[in-house]
Amino acid sequence: MMLRVSLGDRIRSAREAAGKSREELADQVGVSVKTIGNWETDRVTPKSKLGALERVLGVQLRGTRGRQGVDLDDASDAQVLSNIAGRLAERDVMRDRIRELTAEVQALRAQLSSISRGEESPAGAPQQLRPGYERDQRQEQ
Repeated sequence: MMLRVSLGDRIRSAREAAGKSREELADQVGVSVKTIGNWETDRVTPKSKLGALERVLGVQLRGTRGRQGVDLDDASDAQVLSNIAGRLAERDVMRDRIRELTAEVQALRAQLSSISRGEESPAGAPQQLRPGYERDQRQEQ
């Protein structure tokens, strides 16, 4: 079975498999950390540094498809697929958390709206948001 994986994913997976940080790889290849990040996210193609990357990481990154991706057809690329699956799972967790936070924000907006209309504040609302808080504070002084 032939799968397509971007060159950036391949670089990132090879770096992680080698146990190197972006900083270490950048130092060994002779580029900036930002450049490594750009390569790993497919913003820029390594071009003249591809050979150095392959030597430092001990893998072959070149494919016949260039920036579009690399053909994967052997068991050694299981790490790449595992990394991609992990990133997809992280994305799903983040999406669920964003939905939860959005619901919380909507509930808080509704509470604030009812408070500003002078309606009874719900139990547990911060004291500063309860109707009459400022008036009570002035009377205490």
